[in-house]
Amino acid sequence: MLTVAKWVAVTMGVVVTLLFLALLVMVTRPAVLAGVSGNYLSRSVGGEDGGATCRKLDDGNWRCSTPSGPGLTINVDWMGCWKVIAPPETDPLSAPAGSDCIQLDDIFTFD
Repeated sequence: MLTVAKWVAVTMGVVVTLLFLALLVMVTRPAVLAGVSGNYLSRSVGGEDGGATCRKLDDGNWRCSTPSGPGLTINVDWMGCWKVIAPPETDPLSAPAGSDCIQLDDIFTFD
């Protein structure tokens, strides 16, 4: 009987640990679990108003257009962190800069 109780306790400990890790990942890097979508990325790039529209390109990068500026080519890694890629002909000093990660509030919005 004692071994059954030990197995139940170990199993419950493993389940609680896995749930905690999933919650931790969802809070810190939600794109790992939820994936990257144009809506999530547009909220991350365009801010709370979602002023950007993003679509995936054939090469795996994303193209985001904002009302206030030219379209940006963006590279997104597996964790949902993105970085603006400057076109090759752009002067490095005037290249658009930006990087961030998709956060929980980019995925779950309460409008």
